[in-house]
Amino acid sequence: MKVTHLIILFIIFQYSCFSQDLYKEVSEKKLFENIKYLSKKELGGRLSGSIGYEKALQFAEKQFKSYGLKSERQNFLLEFNDILKPAVFQYENEQEKMDFKIGKDYILRCFSGSGNLNTDIVFCGYGISNHELGYDDYFGIDVKGKVVIVFKQNPEWEINDTTKWTAIYPRDKALIAFSHGAIGIIFVSKPNDANPQSIIGSSMENHSIDQVNIPQIHATIETINKIFESNNFDIKALQSDIDKNKTPKSFALKGKVKININTNYVKQQPTSNLYAIIEGSDSLLKNEYLILGAHLDHVGVQAEDVYFPGANDNASGSATILELARVFSLHKIKPKRSIIFVLFAAEENGMLGSKYFAENCPVPVKNVVSMFNFDCIAHGDSILVRCGELFPELWNIAKENNKYINMMVDKTTNSSVADAEAFFKEGIPTLYFVTTNTYTHLHLQTDTPETINKQLHRKITQLAYLTTLNVANTNKTFWH
Repeated sequence: MKVTHLIILFIIFQYSCFSQDLYKEVSEKKLFENIKYLSKKELGGRLSGSIGYEKALQFAEKQFKSYGLKSERQNFLLEFNDILKPAVFQYENEQEKMDFKIGKDYILRCFSGSGNLNTDIVFCGYGISNHELGYDDYFGIDVKGKVVIVFKQNPEWEINDTTKWTAIYPRDKALIAFSHGAIGIIFVSKPNDANPQSIIGSSMENHSIDQVNIPQIHATIETINKIFESNNFDIKALQSDIDKNKTPKSFALKGKVKININTNYVKQQPTSNLYAIIEGSDSLLKNEYLILGAHLDHVGVQAEDVYFPGANDNASGSATILELARVFSLHKIKPKRSIIFVLFAAEENGMLGSKYFAENCPVPVKNVVSMFNFDCIAHGDSILVRCGELFPELWNIAKENNKYINMMVDKTTNSSVADAEAFFKEGIPTLYFVTTNTYTHLHLQTDTPETINKQLHRKITQLAYLTTLNVANTNKTFWH
C-alpha cells in the first residue's frame, strides 16, 4: 500500500512540475505569426460584422481545431456601416482650393452617413444646444443646408456644478446639427488640450439613437486651421475665447466645402463571439470555470485604402488566447477546473460582445470563479495587472508568479473596465492584463506588427499561463 501511495504521489509531483514548466512552451514565434495574420490588410481592420472579421473568426476556429478543441460561435446583432469609395473632402474660396486626403488630413466617423455636398460652412463651437443649461452654439446662426465644424470633445468647464453636458458622443452632436438643418458635420479635436486627440478610427457611439445620415468627418487640427487661416481666424484662439467667456462664438466662414461620402449602413448585422472549452480533470471542480477573454475586433477600413491594423489592439490579446489554448492542450492531465477561451466581438462598439457573453454565458455564471481579460498587451515596457485592489488574493497569485517573469509592476487598480466589466457586474472576480505605455498607436493606422514588443508579449502570456494554472488547480474562490 505504501508503495502504491508513493507512486501516486510521485506521479502527481511529476505532473505538477510538467504543468508548471509548460509556461516555457509559450512561443514568441507563434504569438507574432498570429498577430501578423490578424493585422493583414485583407482582414480590413476586423470590424465586427465585416468580411474581414469573419476571416478572423475562421482563422481562430482553425487554430482551436488544430489544438483538438471544438469551438462554438455565439451570434448576435449589431449596427454596421461599410465606408465605401469615394471619399472626397475639399475646401475652396476665391483665392485657393484645398484638396484633403483621407487617412492623412481626415478620417470618417465609423457610422458616418452618405452625402454628395457642395455647400457653405459654419463654425458652431462645441456643437452643443442645451436649453436647460441656457447654452446654445446654434442660437441665431443659420446652418440649414450647410456643413458645421465643431469641437469633437466637450468643454472642460460647466455652466453649473450640478448639470453635466449631455452631448457625450459625436453621434449626439451630429444629431443636434442635423436637427438644426445641417447636412454634414466636421469634428476637430480641441487644439488647446495638452495632448489633442489624433484623427482615430472609432466605432464607439451612442447606440440608443439611430444613425444620423449625414457625412461625419474627423479632421486634423492642421486641416481645420488651414480653412480658418484663410478666413483670418485661428482655431486655438477661438477655443480660448469660448472657454474664457463660457459663451458661444459661432459664425459663417467664407468659401465652400465639397464632400462626397458613400456608406452602406445596416441596422442589424450578424456578428459572433467565439469560444472553446477545455474540460477540467477533477470530478467536482470541472464544473467550475475560469474564463480567459480578449476582443478580436478592431475599427475597420475606410474607402478601401485606409485601414486600421489593430496589431496591439487587439490582435495581441487574441493571439494570447489562442496561444494559451495551445499550451493548455499540451497537458497530459488537464487542470482541475475547466477553462473557457473566448474571443469577443464588438468591444470597439462599446463592449457589446463581452456583455452578450456574460449575460448569455454558456455555463452557469455562479460556477465561474474568475475572468481574465487581455487587451493591448504587446506594446510598451512592462506588465500591469489591473483589478488587484478589488481582488487582492487573485492579484497576488499573478504577483507570486512574476518570479518566473520579472516584468510585472507592483501597482494595480480598483476598477474592472473594458471587457472585464460585464463579468464584474455579474459578480465574477476579474483580472485585466495590459502592458504599461501601451497606447502609443491606439486606433491609429500605425498600430502595425512592427510596433510589437515580442519579448514582452511572450512574458505576459507566460504570466497569464502560470496564473491561470494556479487558479484552475485550486478550490479557492476569490470574491473580496
